[in-house]
Amino acid sequence: GGFSIDAVTGDGTNYYSAVYPVAPGNYSVTEPAGQHDTALGSLICTIEGVPVPFETATANFTVAPGDTVTCFYVNAMPGRILVVKLSDPFPYEQPFAFTFTPPTPGAPTNFPLTPKPGFATWDSGTLAAGAYTITEAAVPNWTLTDVTCDPIAGSTAAPVNGGVTVNLAAGDIVECTFTNVATPAQLTLKKTATGIADGYPWSFDFLVTNVDSGEADEVTLDSETPSEVLTEIVPGARYTVVEVPSDGWTSGITCSLGTAMEDGSGWEFTAAPGDVLTCDATNDADPASLSLTKTVDGVTADYEWAFDLTLDPADGVAPGATQTVEGTGPVAADPIEWTNLLAGETYTIAEQQVPGWTPGALTCTGAQDTNPDPVAVTFVAQPGGKISCEIENTPEPIDITILKAARGGDATFQYVLTPLDPAGEAIVSSVLTQGVFATPTFTGLTAPGLYSLAERDLPGWIEGELFCNVA
Repeated sequence: GGFSIDAVTGDGTNYYSAVYPVAPGNYSVTEPAGQHDTALGSLICTIEGVPVPFETATANFTVAPGDTVTCFYVNAMPGRILVVKLSDPFPYEQPFAFTFTPPTPGAPTNFPLTPKPGFATWDSGTLAAGAYTITEAAVPNWTLTDVTCDPIAGSTAAPVNGGVTVNLAAGDIVECTFTNVATPAQLTLKKTATGIADGYPWSFDFLVTNVDSGEADEVTLDSETPSEVLTEIVPGARYTVVEVPSDGWTSGITCSLGTAMEDGSGWEFTAAPGDVLTCDATNDADPASLSLTKTVDGVTADYEWAFDLTLDPADGVAPGATQTVEGTGPVAADPIEWTNLLAGETYTIAEQQVPGWTPGALTCTGAQDTNPDPVAVTFVAQPGGKISCEIENTPEPIDITILKAARGGDATFQYVLTPLDPAGEAIVSSVLTQGVFATPTFTGLTAPGLYSLAERDLPGWIEGELFCNVA
């Protein structure tokens, strides 16, 4: 469909007409020629945030979902020069100073243009035929990359330092477009890791996101490459720097420009052309901890036991290197715990051997054991790691061996072992002496226990005194 815009010729005011809503798709807009004795000076449409100039009065474009396309038609009366200011990025709040010099003896005219809608076009007014020079003053961190002049009929243009000279033909309209490119900003991202042992390798990921465009750079910093320089930061765009969370680490980030994000997840900034900024990210490793549960088997319910376990090295570890775990009977004791283990440090946990006890295998979860000894575990503490260990001990078997001597012949003798505390059923062992000696035994006795040992009377034999030695 068609629409019209009512405007006052020559007043330099922007007049608008809005067409909305429109569905995503392909569209074109055309302004018919020859209206009100004017000619089309320029046509620029902002499409997906990018200024796109068109050579004719028809703009063809695609409307993306949620996008707004704005087209700027500049119409001029014959016999004039239009100066249009474009920039990369566009739009940008940066004024540029121009000088318009007419043929002698005319006086130069100074005017500013800003590359944003409504402030980017200058109209010379009606001019006689002749040579006119337009120059742009240099702006730090901006580079004039292109000056293009488009006459309608008969005029020519020649480049000069910082601008162009237009030989305007009588009644012609010339549009000269000055394009400047901003010097990209530069971001140095640095990472420091603390709370770890010397030589411990680390790696962290970051997202540096141009919020305006949605484009994101993934940056990985590690112990081998703890910093990286990003050289294509778009001036004027809003950026965020966010570290991907890592378990077991407490992180923080500050930059030399901008502010912390409201949710505390990172930093945000908007850089100017040529800015050089630094973001320092610091990660502190959370200390690791180790808990150990001890059980014993094969003892009576009232038997008290105690074992020492040692963690090495113990610098900075609480409560220290060695702890004693103790309990009563065949049950698990309350766990003991070591805290403040340094991430990246290599530790060994081991039980001190107690005579008369057989240790089971020491097993730990949350750590990778590199120790071949089954009763010790060697591991590297990880940031924030929670290591859980278990070990079970059983008493070594208690045996009673009797050295029996029979003088004057061989016979079968019997011995009775009676459990008194705790009370139990008596055990009888018989032995036949051969050549004076024999060795009856009682095996598999439970500790602790109170026993009585007696030899049964044998007719015809005189019983000697019984002596016992505990080894």
